[in-house]
Amino acid sequence: MNTAITYVHPPATSEVETCIPRSNEAMGTNKKRLSLIFSTAHDEVDVFELFGWEKLPSRLKEAVRTDLEAYRDEVLGLYSSRDAGVKKRRQRVVYWIKAFMDALCTEETAVDALRVTR
Repeated sequence: MNTAITYVHPPATSEVETCIPRSNEAMGTNKKRLSLIFSTAHDEVDVFELFGWEKLPSRLKEAVRTDLEAYRDEVLGLYSSRDAGVKKRRQRVVYWIKAFMDALCTEETAVDALRVTR
């Protein structure tokens, strides 16, 4: 039994192109939304205040700032991560910050535990 397969080439304008707004008005609205998200996310909201960790020493804040900013951005819906490594890192950050705040370890120990090796 012979079976013939016919390949159909997509038209000159694909479906992806039709999703992108072409009018200046629509593009202006999207730019306004993006600027609002980024300005409130990065300028007005201090990540340490969100977690109630504003009284942490500066060395400890430096060790986890990137982690907390990424977590905040994910909560705001800017991206989503299902990576098991990201989940474990977040658990480690919360564990060591709580351990420091409960006086179960020193600042030096928490910073060493949270330091990212490259």
